[in-house]
Amino acid sequence: MLDLIFTRALLADSVDQFHRHALARLRPLAVIVMVFTVFAYVMFIAGRCVLVMSAAPLLPALPFVLGLSLCAWANGRTQSVGAFGVCGVLYVIILQVGALLNALDAPTTLLWLLPTTLLVPMCAAPFWLARSHFVVGTLASYAITMPCMLHLSTTREEMVLAIMWFIIGLPSAVTFHLLFYSYRIQHFVLEARLADLAATDPLTGVRNRRDFLARAQLIIKECAANGQVASALFIDIDHFKSINDKYGHAMGDRVITQVANVIVSQTRTQDLVGRLGGEEFAVLITTCPLATAITLAERLRVEVGGIPMPDGRVSVSLGVAELSPGESLATLLERADYAMLDAKQRGRDRVAVAENPYRIA
Repeated sequence: MLDLIFTRALLADSVDQFHRHALARLRPLAVIVMVFTVFAYVMFIAGRCVLVMSAAPLLPALPFVLGLSLCAWANGRTQSVGAFGVCGVLYVIILQVGALLNALDAPTTLLWLLPTTLLVPMCAAPFWLARSHFVVGTLASYAITMPCMLHLSTTREEMVLAIMWFIIGLPSAVTFHLLFYSYRIQHFVLEARLADLAATDPLTGVRNRRDFLARAQLIIKECAANGQVASALFIDIDHFKSINDKYGHAMGDRVITQVANVIVSQTRTQDLVGRLGGEEFAVLITTCPLATAITLAERLRVEVGGIPMPDGRVSVSLGVAELSPGESLATLLERADYAMLDAKQRGRDRVAVAENPYRIA
């Protein structure tokens, strides 16, 4: 239970994402189980046909077979967690009503109702994506069959048997649901952590080169589609090799981390910050015209200048480029890189702006 509370707290801001993640992975198995259950229902109908030596029970069951099949088909194609839950609840209701009608005129109704009353909530429990779906589906299942079982129990033994299996079945269904729900949460959290580790620079915590370029490519496409402006900053720590040579790599790592912290603190959450390698960083800023990007670059330069060193301070050279219509990410970053090199050539610790298109003088 502590694991459930802990993982639930981790997912407080990403419940929808968790449910979509679970839907994508659980849907194929859920459809297989639903199709198999249709087959099991048909076997129940066939058993009644054998018992009465007639095909009479088959015809009333056909609409239920069709309804169950349609629910399974719809669940295999739905992209919505809510629709998945609705299909599941309808499926349970159709199945239990069909089983009830099939058992009503049997000599021993309890024997025909007991398997579905017990098994359907238990087997469905792991497949409910949300706890609200589980509550509604389970209550609907028991509400259809349990009153009939209690009403039709002709002997004290049958009454005790019906109550006993209800007492066993409901806690079992709750346990199955909670266990599988907890497993899905832990699996989702683990996947998210692994994905974040694979996309994060371990030293600074910002996006690594691969993830930065992949995300930036999507952002550039979105900006092009929506006609939004964007700008790129290319940042390089000045004299970084001499820092490593003079003070050691531990000091170099500390400087890189501090510069990264400054960049993150001065940019917005929607801005993309990445370490492209060594002492080089890049920032992709959406809805940001060139003038705003230049102001940000100057602010970064000043803030980084406040990082102390044993014999002075840290400085950076920055290149700024604004996205042109139809321009690719590679060209945008190349222009920002050329501007940064221009800042280096003009004395370092300064901001250079890429013309459109940028050309080195």
